[in-house]
Amino acid sequence: MQPLLLLARQSHGSLASLCDELCRRNIPFYRFATSQYPSEIVSSLRISQEREEISWFSKEHTRIPLEDSKVIFFQDYDQPSREVIYDRTIMKYLQEEGDAFLQSMYWGLASRYWVNDPFASARAENKPQQLALAARRGLRIPATLVTNSLTEATTFFQTFPKGCVIKPLKCNRIEDTSGIKVMMTRRISDTFPLETIRSGPCFFQEYIPKSLELRVFVIGEEVLATAISAPQEIVDWRTAVSTIKVEPYTLDPTLALQCKEITQEMGLHYAALDLALDQQGYPVFFEINPTGEWAWFECRTGAPLSSTLVDHLLAHNL
Repeated sequence: MQPLLLLARQSHGSLASLCDELCRRNIPFYRFATSQYPSEIVSSLRISQEREEISWFSKEHTRIPLEDSKVIFFQDYDQPSREVIYDRTIMKYLQEEGDAFLQSMYWGLASRYWVNDPFASARAENKPQQLALAARRGLRIPATLVTNSLTEATTFFQTFPKGCVIKPLKCNRIEDTSGIKVMMTRRISDTFPLETIRSGPCFFQEYIPKSLELRVFVIGEEVLATAISAPQEIVDWRTAVSTIKVEPYTLDPTLALQCKEITQEMGLHYAALDLALDQQGYPVFFEINPTGEWAWFECRTGAPLSSTLVDHLLAHNL
């Protein structure tokens, strides 16, 4: 059996669960975090008329045989690390060069079976695209406005008497001298600083009261779902983890098929989708995450997510 290759950011919490399942089955694998490059990894990419060759060596000069793996599990990546800190301009240059090299490495391994392909994963992160695709697949979506127009935003707010929410379009973390701040979905209140809308694109949606939230995991042809019950006043359940109830949930077959079709149309083999049931029990699609964590849900519900994921990887490691 060829060893699996696991590429993920150093802080990916669910990867440990995947490694545990692989170890339990005595399945060989390599684990590699992109943040190890270039400070802990020496790498070369050779291209000639005859072939392309990628070599990776650890600081201990141990060769990391990336080309031996037929199946690659990819879950996001950290920025390349640096042993020496230069001024801001040089660091930005080195960062862009490091990112370009890692992308070249991905292209060099393009013939492998990726879960998920890094380029498909990056494309799938586009939230407006996700919503448009879900709507075409027949799922209800919240009315959405992305704008930096105060006039457009004000008109949008007035359209929905139940209110609106704002959420990040892409980046949900801000790091400053005081630390890392995580931006959650929140209601638009009377004290919302309207003047800040002109500063950049703001991602607004109508507020939809929920009777139940759903986290749906698509792994190849398998669809597993968990239900999240939170107090009605909670807009984003991640802000009140201690107050929620999480349990396995059986999806309607039509909804399960729609989730699978959305995932596959985006070129993904794994995804975590966020949906909810409105107060009348109708499903509403919010977003799809190609690098969504699963271990927390597995621990809370007993859902065999790591096992199903390993089964899928092994099915393509023949």
